[in-house]
Amino acid sequence: KQAEALVDTKPKLFDSSKVSDLKTELVYRKKFKSREEAMQEIFEWIETWYNKKRLHSALNYLTPEEYEEMALAG
Repeated sequence: KQAEALVDTKPKLFDSSKVSDLKTELVYRKKFKSREEAMQEIFEWIETWYNKKRLHSALNYLTPEEYEEMALAG
């Protein structure tokens, strides 16, 4: 519940489907020892999955990885 509360305090960061993904993939699967541990795990999930895999309108609806590959390919 503690980690769930952390996610729910910042609803504007994600749309509701991404909050659901985070809860399903991380929060409900693990018992965190502390609030700090939960915050670290959530941060890592955001940085390693959400920010790298989500589509960005500023990148013509590509993921950052797809955009980088396209830019490198010329």
